Amino acid sequence: MAELPVSMINFFLKIVPSLNKYEVIPRNTSDEVVAYNVSELDEILKDTKVPRSLQNCNDSYKGRITTAAVHALKAKTLLFAASPLFNKSNDRAKWKKAAIAGKAAIDYVEAMFINFSQTMA
Repeated sequence: MAELPVSMINFFLKIVPSLNKYEVIPRNTSDEVVAYNVSELDEILKDTKVPRSLQNCNDSYKGRITTAAVHALKAKTLLFAASPLFNKSNDRAKWKKAAIAGKAAIDYVEAMFINFSQTMA
């Protein structure tokens, strides 16, 4: 997989302004970035404090993420990872992960309040 022009920073940076020295942070592969993002999204999905949707929430929840949004973001992340842009070898396992996450997102939202199967028919 191609390298992304991004470094994952999941720790505190040590900056010494008086010396004008900064830590050198290497770039991560896109596989590493996707794995990290998906693991973080999975942790959010385990959190029972995250609301399912904002339908019955008060105004203090405006702008916050919902479980439905986390499912959608995970599916989209895995879909990008499986696409030819990042999956030059056409690894079918990546497509399978994306399909499973997409199905989970659809099933989750349908269980809440929308039946996409009937809407699309």
